[in-house]
Amino acid sequence: MRILAELIQRAALPHLLGGGLVVAAVGLVKVSMTSAELLAMAIRDLTTHREPAVRVAAAVSIGKSKRDSGAREALEVSLHDSSTEVRSAVAASLGALGDPAAVAALRVALDRETAPEVKYAIESAIAKLATSL
Repeated sequence: MRILAELIQRAALPHLLGGGLVVAAVGLVKVSMTSAELLAMAIRDLTTHREPAVRVAAAVSIGKSKRDSGAREALEVSLHDSSTEVRSAVAASLGALGDPAAVAALRVALDRETAPEVKYAIESAIAKLATSL
């Protein structure tokens, strides 16, 4: 049930269930997924899913994971996402991961970013990571 709660929290359940199946279909979800598998699924959703809301949920999930195995790199690539909501979530998640190595990518993103809300998220992440240096 813990895995199911994580899936619901990160808004991946509607995606996994095709978006239109009822809650009774929850039995179809593989409940024996490890946290590494959930992280891999979130990274895949972040980098490939067509729906911005799913990419945002994936970014938030990755930020909460505190595991790096490719997470920082996937988030850094997604600083170039077409959606301002995704870019904001990605910046916040990079800050939450706490890896100061992300500062360089955040600074590059800040230089080219035009959306004020994304600039704010990037600046906040840089400030947070600067305290962990």
